[in-house]
Amino acid sequence: QDDLEGVTREVDYVDVSASLSESNDQINVAMINRHRDQSIEVDVVLPQWAKPQTVRTLYHDDPLAVNDFDSPDTVRFSTRPLTEWQGTWVCPPHSITILECRRS
Repeated sequence: QDDLEGVTREVDYVDVSASLSESNDQINVAMINRHRDQSIEVDVVLPQWAKPQTVRTLYHDDPLAVNDFDSPDTVRFSTRPLTEWQGTWVCPPHSITILECRRS
């Protein structure tokens, strides 16, 4: 414990990972915003062929909200099509966002 005295550790609030389909025609970009109160804008750099078409977001206003047997859908993904893309995405606080990108 004494060795850790005075040590500070910065933790990034946003984690991003991407996956490419085996057929090389879809990229999914997953973004996790761990900040409790702040939305964070993320610059998303994609190959020229990839166009974000759908966004799925897991979010609830209450960061402590949970699903249980009585309320199994308290926290759930919302899905909507993307009609416009500017190269950035604003991740809500304490959320998971998945951009589904396909060949345009």
